[in-house]
Amino acid sequence: MKVDVIQELMNEAYDKWQKGWSRSDFLEYVKKNLSEEHYIAVIFGNLNYQVENGGFSQWDFNGYSEDLDDLLGYISEVPGEEAEQVKGCLLKFKEYSEERDEETRASEHGLPFELYDYREVLRERIYEKFQDQVSELDYKYYDINEGFLENLNNYLERRLKHGDNSGTGADD
Repeated sequence: MKVDVIQELMNEAYDKWQKGWSRSDFLEYVKKNLSEEHYIAVIFGNLNYQVENGGFSQWDFNGYSEDLDDLLGYISEVPGEEAEQVKGCLLKFKEYSEERDEETRASEHGLPFELYDYREVLRERIYEKFQDQVSELDYKYYDINEGFLENLNNYLERRLKHGDNSGTGADD
């Protein structure tokens, strides 16, 4: 499997990380000062690393799911059936996440005063349900991530080669 361009772009981006930066500071720097290809490589590379090492629940817990809307915005540009399947995983994750957030909000406002001490227990149950839901997505992702990364690598390579950010390769 060839993922050289993804890793190269990620290395170039992370070499710019400054002491004291938050993750959002870093991403903002990449967006403003490096190429769009760097940004795409970083957010998809982080998705892959986090999910491979701990699943979608780790990706979410570590704050990387903040990239979800950007990932969904770029995924449609990546060719291949695997990209469509990754998009499906991301959309399902979004659905589960929104459901979890809604249930959490409802639990915070819906408990009578005498049951208020059970709020944390209820939150834990809601999160356990969420983890169970997204763990199903982990296995779907593991089945396709190698092909997806290869297609993503080729897509980024074409974008860099053509310098026009189209990445479509229509004129190849």
